[in-house]
This record gives sequence, structure tokens and C-alpha cells, in this order.
Amino acid sequence: MVVLANFDELCKNTPMGRLLTIGRTEYARGVFCHTVSRISVCLPGPGKALTAVVGVDSNPQTKPGRGSIVFSVVVKGQEAFRSKIMKEGTVPEHVKVDLDGATDFLLEVGDAGDGITCG
Repeated sequence: MVVLANFDELCKNTPMGRLLTIGRTEYARGVFCHTVSRISVCLPGPGKALTAVVGVDSNPQTKPGRGSIVFSVVVKGQEAFRSKIMKEGTVPEHVKVDLDGATDFLLEVGDAGDGITCG
């Protein structure tokens, strides 16, 4: 993974020393980033599919119901997935993208038009 843009530190698995929490579900593995973020993922060979779960982490900065985002995946220069606008407490959205042999793709997290603050 190469971070092309991110407001703060990219955290793997444990943001702020605790598990990622989206909606009511805790995740032991994942990537936590702040909006606006662009992360390039380079694969060791041709990829078949990307599956993931996305949403806003529930933490003291985002509770209650703050932190709006839009998550997208770009493959071969084309947007292959775009989430609805999500806020803290929103049910996680499942991502399934056909990579069609791509060796890289972009993960993008936008601020849903209201800036990078959680308000």
C-alpha cells in the first residue's frame, strides 16, 4: 500500500489502541484512515476480486452520527464501486469488485462534501 493522500496517520487494525468498530461490529483487521484519503494498493500479481467492508469507525471523535464519508474503489482508471454517504453508526457496506486481472487499484475516502471535520 502506498498512501497518496491522508490527513493523519494510516492505522492498520487498531486505531487509537482499540478495534475498528463499524456500526455495532468490531473488526480485528482493517485499515483506518481519515478523509480525504487516496491509497494505492499494488498486488504481487493479477487480481481476481476485492472484497471488503467499509464504514465510519465509531470513536469519541465521530460519535454520535458524525464523520460523513463516501468510499470508492478505482480499477484501471474507472470507478468500480462507490458507497452511499455514510456516518458513524451507519450499517457497514459490503464491497465486492471484480479486479479483472488488475495489478493495482485505488481506495478513496471522500468527505461527502462537508469537509474533514467530524461535524
